Amino acid sequence: MSRKIKKYQKVEIEWYDSLHSSGWLKESDVQLTDKDRMTHKTTGYFIAENERSIIVVQSYQCCVDGEPMVDSVMEIPIKAIIKIKLY
Repeated sequence: MSRKIKKYQKVEIEWYDSLHSSGWLKESDVQLTDKDRMTHKTTGYFIAENERSIIVVQSYQCCVDGEPMVDSVMEIPIKAIIKIKLY
């Protein structure tokens, strides 16, 4: 990605995700979903990114054996991202 995000910078990522339902349905009851239902927002602290995905965490703290600790790690595919807001 072209932007430079600092490690632990707070970000809000708007992205598309898949939807799933289970159980038996009549085929005629299966309809395409409005794109708004597929749009999600995730807010967290930036950890890393590459050409494939971006990683954010819910929480971080210092330190155990000199290494930061993180919680609730989420990896979002770059192709699914609509926009990223930096704080």
